[in-house]
Amino acid sequence: MTVENNVYADTAYRGSQCTSINEIYQASMLEHLRIDSQLIWYNQYSFKNPINWQFPSYWYREFNLQYQSSSFPEHWAWSEKAFKTSFEEGTSSEFFFVLLGLPASFLSFPMAWIWIIACWAAFIVGSAIEMQFLPLKVFLIFGLLPPIVACFGTYLNYWLTDKSIRDFKRYRWNGEGCYRRTGKVKHAYIGEANFTDCVPVVEHNVMTNGTTHLSLVLKYRHPENPYQSFEIQIFSGGTDYSQIEAAWDTLLRYMDVEQPLPDIPSLEPFRHLDPTTAAFDKAGKRGRPNNFWVDFYAKHSKPEWQDYFTQYDGLRSDNPIKVMEEEYRVMMNGFAPYVPPYIPEEVYQQRLKATQDADDMDIKLTEETEAS
Repeated sequence: MTVENNVYADTAYRGSQCTSINEIYQASMLEHLRIDSQLIWYNQYSFKNPINWQFPSYWYREFNLQYQSSSFPEHWAWSEKAFKTSFEEGTSSEFFFVLLGLPASFLSFPMAWIWIIACWAAFIVGSAIEMQFLPLKVFLIFGLLPPIVACFGTYLNYWLTDKSIRDFKRYRWNGEGCYRRTGKVKHAYIGEANFTDCVPVVEHNVMTNGTTHLSLVLKYRHPENPYQSFEIQIFSGGTDYSQIEAAWDTLLRYMDVEQPLPDIPSLEPFRHLDPTTAAFDKAGKRGRPNNFWVDFYAKHSKPEWQDYFTQYDGLRSDNPIKVMEEEYRVMMNGFAPYVPPYIPEEVYQQRLKATQDADDMDIKLTEETEAS
């Protein structure tokens, strides 16, 4: 059976055929130093998505620019066909953005307040030591010049960010990623393997400040040919392990052709193109309008001046996107139960019934203990 004849190939991953054996990845000595833990395969999903996949920064701006392009979704990381994990950038473009990006980030607000206050403090301390107001030249250098430079740096940072978003065509997808319709995982240069033959591991990298940066990595090791072994970086979760677990849950649901596409903003434009997802939405099981994320971001898009000075989505506490993100984070940390539309209605009812049954059992055991 080919993909053309039935959309999904025979090799496509199906949760009902999920492997029941969690094989231990045979890592080399060097790999053992980096591997923090190994995740397991399962088909009872938690329906959790990582925060930066659920609420990605600048999503609406990036989507608007790319959607208007005739090449969409060539430069978009998600589609109903593949999750693209690696894009290549021209060396000259990368050098240009690094050369200007680092100083612009340091000179722009809000980081600029650190060295501005340091300059002002130096001027005040110097005046106190000299017991008189320092010369006008010193005041101009330490008092007025830092805010002017910070304003220029903020504008430069905004210009670079805007140019980076608009200049998305400088990135080229090298074919590396996870393919939903075929159930394959492909490395850009080494080869491909079945999704079920890969092992999910969590790698840790110790940062200079002593914290550990966690990453979800798919590793494949050919049983006979070591040259066909490879690894693919899926997700970087910082120091939050729950984000890594949510990313693995999202990837499993994405590759499982028996499940609809994960309900994240980046995949919403492709839901009607995936047969399983289209049937799910047509049955009214999604719990959201067809263009929920696009309309939500368009309605609550921040004014231009806020992007100019902060360069950070959701900085204001009254931003509706920030409010929704915080509510989701509370659920992610286990302080609130998951409710629709974050999980399907039937899953919510099943978990609610399980909780009620557990409470009834506790009450029954308590009454029996008291009676005895």
